[in-house]
Amino acid sequence: MYEGQDLKSVMYIFGLNFKKGDVALAKSQMDTIFKEIPDYSIMSFELGNEPNFYEGIYGKSSKEYIACCFVNDWERFVKALSCKNPAQFSTCTPGQFAGPVWGHVNMFPRTMEWFLKVNYPYMNLVTVHWVNYPYMNLVTVHWYKARREDQNTVQSLLAEGPVRTEMANLRKLVEISRRYGKDLRVAEMNTISNSGREGLSDSLAAALWTLDGALEVANTGAVGINLHWGDGLALYAALLRQKTGAAYVKPTYYAYLLLQMALGSGAQLVKLDLQALPGAKLKVWPLLDTKSGAMRIVLINKHATAAAGMSVRLPDDGYADGKLLRLLGKRGLEDEWGVSLGNMTYNLGGQVFGDPAGEIIAREEAAAAAGPAAGANAGAVVTEAGSSSGAAAASAASKPGVKYTVIMPAGSAALLVIPKQPKSTKAYPVIAISYKPVAAADFLTVGYWSLQGCKDRYLIATTHATIGLWGRMEGGTTTWEGDVPLRVYVPAEDKCDARKSFVGYDMPQDWNDYTVVLNCN
Repeated sequence: MYEGQDLKSVMYIFGLNFKKGDVALAKSQMDTIFKEIPDYSIMSFELGNEPNFYEGIYGKSSKEYIACCFVNDWERFVKALSCKNPAQFSTCTPGQFAGPVWGHVNMFPRTMEWFLKVNYPYMNLVTVHWVNYPYMNLVTVHWYKARREDQNTVQSLLAEGPVRTEMANLRKLVEISRRYGKDLRVAEMNTISNSGREGLSDSLAAALWTLDGALEVANTGAVGINLHWGDGLALYAALLRQKTGAAYVKPTYYAYLLLQMALGSGAQLVKLDLQALPGAKLKVWPLLDTKSGAMRIVLINKHATAAAGMSVRLPDDGYADGKLLRLLGKRGLEDEWGVSLGNMTYNLGGQVFGDPAGEIIAREEAAAAAGPAAGANAGAVVTEAGSSSGAAAASAASKPGVKYTVIMPAGSAALLVIPKQPKSTKAYPVIAISYKPVAAADFLTVGYWSLQGCKDRYLIATTHATIGLWGRMEGGTTTWEGDVPLRVYVPAEDKCDARKSFVGYDMPQDWNDYTVVLNCN
């Protein structure tokens, strides 16, 4: 498994056998992992898998087993695996395990709390597929559609109602985990359990579910997800390898790519002023690039036949035109082979078809709103009734800004990237500059400049303002004074107060055309 990999590029959660009740077997597995895998690649260990579905343990049903025995069995295992002397906690290595590896995010919050109270010192992660918290470093759970595999349809997969219920419960599990100082990770998720369903888990609908589901989990405060592929031949695997060795790309792979582009090297879910256009409901995930300040907005239209649209209003006029990349299918939500991202399609063996294509979404000037606007919650469903609900964004709406409008075809997703304007290097015209020399030495003249009519907002000046600046001119004349047409460069990062001093460097073209660079001291 580990051969040929960059040893520091991947971290693993390793599963240990729990269901057999054989501590020695689990200990042997754990010792082998420690021998073969560097410590920095081990995120955690999980005991068993989805214990809430265990049937026949001690002759009991799954519900009876959880009620009578699971927590005690878990504690017995982790003490034996963590401690030289299980009777003395000082001999134990805490925080190596993830659990309870629950089979769904619909785990009762009180069950999670019960589990953590007993076991938390031994955990390092809470995993709910979605106890015992001293032994843990992570809480883990799992998430699949809570519906019989053969009863799922495109409509049920993409239905918003069940997602709202499941994520509300997951948020409670995250809050409980945090009370015990543990992060929660959805350590296994995909569309439909038991390898998925043909024509659904390998369709464009599955790609939209994956994209939306990943952001839904992030919005609860969970720290991450693991998308399950099984043995690599499951219907919901994003890459499927043929017996010949060649792999081909499934629709969910395009969701992975778009999600990676949206998250970049750092992103934060934010609230924006969103306004719906007539049409279907639209799912919107606004993200702020924490490094560049760009907005990255994921849009998802889950409707099978109706287009949707929205406009987003930004109060800051420092944004450039937007760039849109679309995730589309040629044959609707059930499409398996005609899916593309930015007009690019990947085929058997990694062959690429199509020419990269995106769209420019021009920025429009937006006047200040007449009243308070709605700041849409991350993941808001924007309806044609108007602005999406959420916390007020009146302060942003009260200022003039810019607006971007996007129309989304039925059954599609897109990433709208709105970058910041590049730092300007162009010359800003100054209507007049008055210069009065006060001292002279060789080719250096020191004097006072008075800028009139400067329109550059970084100088905090208007057409009728006069700003006194201290500065110097190199290579000028010691006797000349008067009004000269100059072009002034002001670095975009210098938001200068009128009272701050400046240094100007004069690079004359001729006596009537000077270039002066002003920088804040």
